[in-house]
Amino acid sequence: MEAALRQRLEAMPPAPRAELLHVLMLPDLERAERIGEFWTYPQSRAFAELLIDCEEDRTQRAVWVGMLREPSGKHRLRKPPSQGDLLANVTNVTG
Repeated sequence: MEAALRQRLEAMPPAPRAELLHVLMLPDLERAERIGEFWTYPQSRAFAELLIDCEEDRTQRAVWVGMLREPSGKHRLRKPPSQGDLLANVTNVTG
């Protein structure tokens, strides 16, 4: 499972990676609200589906968080993305 997730992560631009980690770390209710916001926009629906998959599988969620927090910095973005940057890049998150 980790190899497949790593492959998806490698294909993801930096802004969606940062937002993915941010959303996965939110408390349950806030996380659900953010997923709903992403689902509202057709261009971010694939990202919402990824987040929903993480909600359904706690192990997958933990693996994503672990990979996104790797100290190598390879998958991390130091500056949080703006909403415009995120929506512009999130359409690349399909898989």
